[in-house]
Amino acid sequence: MKALLLTAIFCILPALARGDGLTVAYFEHPPYCYAEKGQAAGVLVELTRDILKEAGIPATFVTMPPNRILENIRSGRKDFCAVGWFKTPERERYASFSLPIYRDKGMVILTTARKAPKLRRHSTLRSLFKDHSLTLGQVEALSLGESVDQLRKETQVPTLPVTTKQGVLLRLIALNRASYMLAAPEEISALLQAADVPSEQFTILSMDGMPWGNLRYLMYSSNISPGMLDRINAAISNLVKIQSLLPEGR
Repeated sequence: MKALLLTAIFCILPALARGDGLTVAYFEHPPYCYAEKGQAAGVLVELTRDILKEAGIPATFVTMPPNRILENIRSGRKDFCAVGWFKTPERERYASFSLPIYRDKGMVILTTARKAPKLRRHSTLRSLFKDHSLTLGQVEALSLGESVDQLRKETQVPTLPVTTKQGVLLRLIALNRASYMLAAPEEISALLQAADVPSEQFTILSMDGMPWGNLRYLMYSSNISPGMLDRINAAISNLVKIQSLLPEGR
């Protein structure tokens, strides 16, 4: 037992001496990231653990709100990493990104069954966004992906921004504060559970112009060591089938 403990210590010490440890931040966003019995869990948390283990980089997982994560990235912390963020032109001005680690399934629209007929009058996402009688609910610090973010700007879609968890959006839609939200299909079950609303009250819609699933990345400050970034990307290349994340496997 002592021999195993000493071996583990000697494996970790060189990385610590190089200052290679990372604080890995996530926010509650099941099924990707969440806390379970005080421990970080979720599809992307486990994948990130495997990637950093493969890269030989010690990691401490912490939970914090999206705005605080962005503050840490903007401040230039070298030892800070965020799990599962979209790459956008705005973020690329102050952040660095890994190779892609995951692609969401194609986005869908969540609304109530009562509101659905008004949304079904539109056949495209652009047409829906241009209907200013309907309000999009959106977490303020988060992106919907580059193409949807751009479409939001072009159409000036009415938006109800929130700074809390995504589950709150469904409650606001149920209360008629917002009309709809966009989400990946794999998020919906967890969103309904977090909102504590009857699932039969909501319906899922899709329209022309809905983007293929967004790629997710590890995000760091622009001050991350190039050597560390190379090691992480090498680990991603070993563990993630990156070609399968591209449209039609290209």
